[in-house]
Amino acid sequence: MKKNQQQQREEWLNRATNLFRIHWATLGVKVPKDVQLSCGFPGGGSIHRRIGECWPRSRSTKKIIQVFISPVIDNPIRALDILGHELLHAVDDCASGHGRVFTKNSGRVGYSGGKHSSAETTVAKMHLALMAKTLGKYPHGAVVLNKKIAKESSGLHKFECVEHGDVIYSTAKKVDEFGAPRCRECNAEMTPAERKQKKVVTTI
Repeated sequence: MKKNQQQQREEWLNRATNLFRIHWATLGVKVPKDVQLSCGFPGGGSIHRRIGECWPRSRSTKKIIQVFISPVIDNPIRALDILGHELLHAVDDCASGHGRVFTKNSGRVGYSGGKHSSAETTVAKMHLALMAKTLGKYPHGAVVLNKKIAKESSGLHKFECVEHGDVIYSTAKKVDEFGAPRCRECNAEMTPAERKQKKVVTTI
């Protein structure tokens, strides 16, 4: 029976974990054997910002460590880099967070340490490249998150009287029903002020 996409991704991540386990063992960092891998959205934060998570044994009914790589990631080098970060958490069952033990082990394997720890040294980066070549293409198509774009008609609209400087804010619905507001000084119909488009910031 042909394997489905989820099985292929997990197989790739498991093979990658074994490669990390073998290499890091020579550097004095032991990756536990009871690590379950999956491609899925994180459960402890924003899907726009969290790109990987490691959950300790205490949070699993099977008492195993569970690691997730966000489905917004499809670049193999990036996926491996994130996986390495999460496996550094798995080493001490997430006990130290990004603290002393995590930082110490990060340094041993060539990662930068800290909250945004990633492969830093030339050797560590070369190892990721070699792993990617060995594993082949990451069998996953990235999930594209929707951007939140503010509509021009949403919220309040600004109207002003150029002559008297009077300013009134009104909704589009009220303008459609009653027309543009009138200046409280001269009773003339007020002019819509230029509305700046809101910037949209997307993070992952």
